[in-house]
Amino acid sequence: MENEDADPVGKDPVAIAAAHAARLGLIKEGDKLDQMLVDFWMAGVDESAAVADRFVDPQCTEHTVGDVIRAELHE
Repeated sequence: MENEDADPVGKDPVAIAAAHAARLGLIKEGDKLDQMLVDFWMAGVDESAAVADRFVDPQCTEHTVGDVIRAELHE
């Protein structure tokens, strides 16, 4: 059985980043990210997506895996 909560599709990318930041002790749980941390997160998403642009999305050959990363994790 698939765990729908484990799938980031449709979730707020900044909320995902905030959850990771809280887990790592960068912010307190429930706090919002400041703009510098949001920018840092988005830069990481962009870099990861750029690496993944070399691979075609098996679900839709018109897109790359990088496109999927951007769609799911970019603000």
